[in-house]
Amino acid sequence: MLPGNRRVWELWLALETQWRLVAGMTGLTRTGLDYPAADTVRRALGIKRRDWRGVLADLQQMEQWALAALNA
Repeated sequence: MLPGNRRVWELWLALETQWRLVAGMTGLTRTGLDYPAADTVRRALGIKRRDWRGVLADLQQMEQWALAALNA
């Protein structure tokens, strides 16, 4: 793993139980991560507010790939 990806990877792992779910006729569908929880975890991991924009962009990219795979 590239050193620049370490923070977002740690954040991703810490958020693995923070998916928003919707129950429908076909079962549960993930709609995305719980962003208030992500901010709480960000602070707990010591990710500075000034770095949040870049980390969040990376997290959202990971989220989009995961949603495509998990909801397929």
